[in-house]
Amino acid sequence: MLCSPTHKPSLKAKVVWNLQCCGLLMRCRQAWHGPVDGWLLTTKVMEEEKLAENAQRMGELLRAELRKLPKDVVTTVRGKGLLNAIVIKETKDYDAWKVCLRLRDNGLLAKPTHGDIIRLAPPLILKEHELQECVDIIQRTIMSF
Repeated sequence: MLCSPTHKPSLKAKVVWNLQCCGLLMRCRQAWHGPVDGWLLTTKVMEEEKLAENAQRMGELLRAELRKLPKDVVTTVRGKGLLNAIVIKETKDYDAWKVCLRLRDNGLLAKPTHGDIIRLAPPLILKEHELQECVDIIQRTIMSF
């Protein structure tokens, strides 16, 4: 979800970065002997690193910060854990697609869906300072419209 604002990586680099940020793929790679082994190892890592608890806590913080955005632009904030969405009030000047393009230009990747919805799905290993950096980018971007 987060890119360096000073470095614009290639599409391949973004994909690799997203896979590595998840943290689970790389840890499971060597022990992967099939679907069951991979699932068991992934579950073990999620429990040991308390990723579900982190997702719940970080998701609550993210939604609280997103609710502070102007209601004339962001009409709804919803989500569970770290899978969240904001609903953008479409106008002739902006819609979810245009907001996502500007978010990308500002260093944050998000997915527009259904014309007026932006999906935000950061990695489960997200730390609080990274979350705040994401929120700052979102706030700056929304306020620029």
